[in-house]
Amino acid sequence: MPFSTKRIIRKELATSTGIKNAALMRNRYLLRRSNPSSAADSCWEGQSDTNSFSDTYSDPDTEADTDINIELSTGEDAGFTSEQELDADLDSEAEEILKDIAQLRAEGPAKPNHTPHTIKLWKREGDFWERYCSKIMKKTKRSPEEQLRACDPEAFKAYLRWRKKNSRVKKESSMRSYWKRLSMCYMDLTRHTMDADVLTDVCNWIPSLMLDKSEKEKHAMYVQDLYAILHALWVDDTKPLHGFIRVQISLLLLLSAATATRPGAIVESASAKGSNKALSFKNIELLKVRSVVDPSRSTIVANVNLENVKNKEKDGKPKKFTFRLEGTPAFCIVSYILSIGIGQGALRDEFSSVREIFDLNIPADRDVLRIKWKKELLNQPFLCDVRNTSEGVRILKEKAFPYAKYRDTFVRLGRVAGFEESLELYQLRRASGRNINSALDPVERNQTMGHLGSTYEKYYTPTHIARDFQSIYFGSPSEALLIESVARMGLSRDRRAPTELDDEQQKELRNDPALTILRKEREVYKEQLYDQGFYPLSKGEGTDLYKKYEETKRKIGSTYQRLYRERLESAVREFHESIDTIEIARQLSGMAAEKVLTLPAVEFELRERGTIAGMLFKPIQDEKARMASSLELIRYQPVLQDRRNTSGTDEPNVIDPMVEELRMSPLVWWNVKQHIEPQQQVQRGYAVLGHVPEADNSPQDDASVPNGATRTPVLLNTDSPWSAFLCGSQGSGKSHTLSCMLENCLLTDETILPRVGLNPHPLAGLVFHYDRCQGSGVCEAAYLCTSVPTTVLVSPSNYGRLKRAYEAMAEKLGAKITVKQLYVLPKYLDTERMKTLMAVGKEDEMPLYMQTILMILRKMAIESQGLGAFDYNTFRDELSATKFASGQDGPMKLRLDLLESFMKRCKYSSSILANNENDFLAGTAGSLTIVDLTDPVIDADSACVLFDICLSVFIQQTQCGKIVALDEAHNYMAEGSGAAKAFTEKLLRTVREQRHQAVRVVIATQEPSINTQLLDLCSITMVHRCTSPAWFNVLKQHVAALYLNLPTSSQAGVGSDEKSEVSEDDRALFHKIVRLKLGESLLFCPSAVVKVVGEGIERIEGSYEQARWTPLWRAAWREYEAGI
Repeated sequence: MPFSTKRIIRKELATSTGIKNAALMRNRYLLRRSNPSSAADSCWEGQSDTNSFSDTYSDPDTEADTDINIELSTGEDAGFTSEQELDADLDSEAEEILKDIAQLRAEGPAKPNHTPHTIKLWKREGDFWERYCSKIMKKTKRSPEEQLRACDPEAFKAYLRWRKKNSRVKKESSMRSYWKRLSMCYMDLTRHTMDADVLTDVCNWIPSLMLDKSEKEKHAMYVQDLYAILHALWVDDTKPLHGFIRVQISLLLLLSAATATRPGAIVESASAKGSNKALSFKNIELLKVRSVVDPSRSTIVANVNLENVKNKEKDGKPKKFTFRLEGTPAFCIVSYILSIGIGQGALRDEFSSVREIFDLNIPADRDVLRIKWKKELLNQPFLCDVRNTSEGVRILKEKAFPYAKYRDTFVRLGRVAGFEESLELYQLRRASGRNINSALDPVERNQTMGHLGSTYEKYYTPTHIARDFQSIYFGSPSEALLIESVARMGLSRDRRAPTELDDEQQKELRNDPALTILRKEREVYKEQLYDQGFYPLSKGEGTDLYKKYEETKRKIGSTYQRLYRERLESAVREFHESIDTIEIARQLSGMAAEKVLTLPAVEFELRERGTIAGMLFKPIQDEKARMASSLELIRYQPVLQDRRNTSGTDEPNVIDPMVEELRMSPLVWWNVKQHIEPQQQVQRGYAVLGHVPEADNSPQDDASVPNGATRTPVLLNTDSPWSAFLCGSQGSGKSHTLSCMLENCLLTDETILPRVGLNPHPLAGLVFHYDRCQGSGVCEAAYLCTSVPTTVLVSPSNYGRLKRAYEAMAEKLGAKITVKQLYVLPKYLDTERMKTLMAVGKEDEMPLYMQTILMILRKMAIESQGLGAFDYNTFRDELSATKFASGQDGPMKLRLDLLESFMKRCKYSSSILANNENDFLAGTAGSLTIVDLTDPVIDADSACVLFDICLSVFIQQTQCGKIVALDEAHNYMAEGSGAAKAFTEKLLRTVREQRHQAVRVVIATQEPSINTQLLDLCSITMVHRCTSPAWFNVLKQHVAALYLNLPTSSQAGVGSDEKSEVSEDDRALFHKIVRLKLGESLLFCPSAVVKVVGEGIERIEGSYEQARWTPLWRAAWREYEAGI
């Protein structure tokens, strides 16, 4: 190193050493002045010169803590080190710097700081590039890396053309995104950007691919449309959804709309799946602050701090918002926040009621009182996931609410609300951004939206410009509100639009050629696995054949979902394309326009949901009333968390799949239970239903069977919902089997239970009975009164005869039974039930008076807006004021007289009593209610309508698990009856939703053809003795085991009228059915577990068992059924 350079560096080093020594001396001086006088302090602080720290701004986030502007002597006597030591230090430091430079040169240019999601995208594009290069590697002799480094524009163009050919890409914008990602791969490989000429060349060439350049219309969801979505969530939605999810979805929608934020700032985003990054308790602050109108009063506000913003690692800034109590309860963010916090028990202070929070007073010397969360919950997600498990619905408090569930629920609610377009969450952000753009200045707008103004203009400006351009140009009076209302995406919504495919469309979908081919491919792999000895199929796991089988199964599932989605979208488009033409044609033909849309009444799974729905959509202006409404709303919402078998433990259960399947199976053989239960409990509730002959299917020896019996007991699962279909000739034992099932589910007698099974959670039972022949017999389920508290509700007009018959039966058994008149309370009625009741008749016929009835019902619906209870007295008054044509009102009066015969009237007047009577249709655990409508003046259609009402009320009002049974269903569920069809639809919906409503359904009938859809859906089918080949043919087409045993040619011809020769197997099976003894049946239950095989279990699946249903400990039935 030159000597002159060394002298310069030596001088700078001496200066640095002098600075350190001066700083040391200054610190010592300050220590000596550690206790100065106040006068000295004032003098010191008053000095102001160039060395004063108070006059110099320092950004603590960017500048270091250093002392500056200190006068130093830099003479040659200032240093404390020798010249030789300085030379050595300079040489070593120079070497260190040069090494650093060499290392940085070797590392090359720094990589851009991409987000993990962006890296994932361009790496995926890199995989496609490798696949493309592998196809030409033999010709080019270049690896994918070498090909990319070559930066050949022609190779890139050929790649993009290959991408178009081998993918479903349709949009030019997508292809430009692929090209951008490939250029990122190049930058990652070479550490520098691609040549600008190459980039420009390829970008200019992409349009030659002739892809779609059009942009999808950018819709915006304004407040009116959000209101419709919330109404669909709380009022219109018929799909069972846990109440806690409804509360969380409401808050999510409101936060997304009010803050114009991306969903990933509130829930766990799709790009950060598994990270649990979402809004947490520490991000939400509840405050009690003084009212600005009246300082003596206070109100509740909430601060929400959104930290998980986009590009947080780079330049994203957190956003903080404050929310107050809202006049419209449906839009009150504070109420939902309090509801969720209270529901999760998150408040640090022990409040005994919600009112105590609202009654808190702010101390005189303060302006705020903070309501804090428990410390251990601060990092816990505020919006948590809710899942269905075998234990019931579980709230996973440690798991953040996932974006996919939020998006799917939002899209489905759009269908329920009748939107023409499929909804996207960005439509909320786009509408909110438009409002924010007009209300805030650009700086605040950019901070709220999280990007620059140019980005907003490019991506968030709605296509429909909601401005009155006529007023702008012509100067005419502005009608801005009209124009804005037309710009709403919900303008064309129609709640009659399909929300799912009907049965015919689903049948057509299942027969789609693509699915048929995949199913055949799956069956080929399945047969090959069986041929190689893999039974069950799970034993073949790990083989290539099994992988192909599983891959085909996944393809079937994904293809079905895609086709279903496409066909539903097509059905919605067809509806909206045709509905206007249909309406115009109606009006041109002289028919009046619909004044109000009459839809089927929604039956809420919980009363609390109906109460909340009634409160949410009533605007409140007064501040005091607003707080009272919020208090009531918050009080009700947490109840939804605990009313649907919710498990509130923090950690999710880890359940053995085999044990989980056993817990869900409706029937389990005794040997299986005994084999597994030493390790863990299989069933929490079970009872011996009957037995099957002993076979070589036991995993243990005969000691596992109680008392050395030579038969295998069959256990009925009373803890998990199921459905059963019992059929057979009269006297074959159907009602006996039905009563065995009922007793297993209802029994609470501790002296009997230990010998029968275990029933920790008894159900509430409801049985429907109607004898078309008007016989003197009673419902056979009433014989359970010896062990189960039983109430019989009968027609008032046949009360005396049936009361005597039932009480005589109970007296003979030495038991008690309660017989009461069935009264339909006015609160049970609604628009849909009144329509069904008044229109009773053949399915394709409608009484002439129904047009007038519908007009009155529409008028009442307009007045109540679908939220109030149906007022029967008002309905009668409207009818009385209406003039009917001659002969029209006669049949109508007969229907009304029948209904009013089931209503209780005042003793002193003819008016119908209000809803203050005892409600006998609210079942209690361990009780049985029988509705027997056997009556000479009641026809089968009327019985169906009354049964429909009773079923709805029973399910809605009974809080424990339920079992519903139809005894001798063929007596009242006739084909071609409108009432029977409506009742059947109600039963089908109940079976489909049995797990959500905790309902078990049992149907006992002589004729299996009453409605084959019921037979299709039931999980258990028991065929008792029957002698009709026609019935056997019906069973073959709807029972899995019988259908699978048909020859392939017969399966292909299902539903044809051509006669075919009966196979020997069919003859043998039918002969077995004919020879069944009293109380015996063939059991068809694919999910019934019959034995343990290795580490797995074996189910009946495509087979059947001959079983005998014997009430082991039922004294009453042993007396009644002496032959069993």
